[in-house]
Parts: sequence; C-alpha cells; structure tokens
Amino acid sequence: MFNSFATIYDELMDKSLYDKWLSFTNRFAPMGSKKVLDLACGTGDFSLQLVRSGFKVMGLDNSEEMLSIASSKLTDDPDSIMFVKRDMRDLTGLGSFDVVTCYDDSLNYLLDFSELESVFGGVFEVLRPGGIFLFDVITPYQTDVVYQNYYYNYSDEQNSLLWTTYSGEFEHSVIHDLTIFKYDSELKAYQRYTEEQQERAYEMWQYLDSLQAAGFKNIQTLANFGEQEIDSETKRWFFIGQKS
Repeated sequence: MFNSFATIYDELMDKSLYDKWLSFTNRFAPMGSKKVLDLACGTGDFSLQLVRSGFKVMGLDNSEEMLSIASSKLTDDPDSIMFVKRDMRDLTGLGSFDVVTCYDDSLNYLLDFSELESVFGGVFEVLRPGGIFLFDVITPYQTDVVYQNYYYNYSDEQNSLLWTTYSGEFEHSVIHDLTIFKYDSELKAYQRYTEEQQERAYEMWQYLDSLQAAGFKNIQTLANFGEQEIDSETKRWFFIGQKS
C-alpha cells in the first residue's frame, strides 16, 4: 500500500491540513505533554511539525518508501524525532507516550474491525496515565455519498495521477484505483504504475464501544478539526480519548 503513491504523495497533499492537525493536537494534548507517537506518519511532514512545536516524536509507518522520504527531510534535531517501520497493529516495545496521533483517515485502511480494536488496545497500552489518543476517520457519509463516482486527475512535468473510486465489497467501503505515470530521466520515458487502496468506515457507535472496551475515558467526538459539532453530512470525525 502507498508504494508507488509515495513518490507523489507530498505534491498531492494539501499542506494547510498539517497546520489544522497541529492546532487540534495542541488544543487537546495534556498540559506538559512531551512525547508523541505519530501513527501512519507517511512522509513525515506532520511528525516534523510536531517537533517544531516542541514535542519529541516517534513517527511510525509500515511503508519503507514513505519512511525513506521522511528520513530525507531530517534537518531538525535528530534527538527529537525517530522514524520506525512498524505496522500500527503491533506497538509492543515502543515505550510510553503522552499523546498518540493517527490522522488523515489512516485507520480507515483497516478493513477488519478486529484490527481496529487491536490498534485501540495497543494505543491504550503505550499511553501514560492521563495520556490522550487523537485520531480522525472518514465517515459512512464520505464513503457512501461523497466517494460515489469519484475521480481525480493530477499532472505536472514529471508525474501524472489518475484516481478513480468505486464501492468496495464491505458495507461503507470503497476502492481507490490509482494509475501513476512517472517520468524516468534515464529512460527518457514515462513509467506506468498501478495501485489499489481500500478504505472502510464504521458506524459511530462501533468506534465508541471499541474505545470504551479498550479502557478509554472522557471520549469526545467532533467535526472540522474539533471546531464544529457532528451532523449527518460530516465527512470526517475527530476523536479524543483519554487514558485515566
């Protein structure tokens, strides 16, 4: 997942979202928080923003390609950030943290609900008492309405992306079909890559029940990076859960 996509991920990403995630994190992180575990950190831009905001960060991702790009950006204090290749379903041996983040609908790529429950349990274990888990997910409204017959095209001098989304096999699931053309300067020709990504949304009650079962307390749910209440057309839910 994200292997071919990694090469153009930064070009496609709306950089203003990092500032919004950072503001959300700073708003809900406990006073005096120092250590953050950033799950599914991708190419590392948000992890590096956390460092510049004063946190000590471990960025975790399961894609070597993404982490290679992230490591190439390490101009900050190397003692303040570490990138680790790891599946977020296994957080054993990573230490303890004041805050765990997982943004950009990364949890929606878990297609089996038991895997999501495993992540929630693992996050609870690595949080220090009083620590906070912050994450977002796309909603069933996003998968069932917004993503129906969705397509997106992008191109520059070096790359082109054709992105089509259609319904998946599970309830509230979609398949993103990506075709990437990347210019190879040695061959003086474009190379074609294809990649398929699947996302699945769950009902609100499922997230809440699973968080409570993992041990989280004081759970809050919001929309628009914590600035609005949730309604029937909310595309992305934001969650805050605390370890007592």
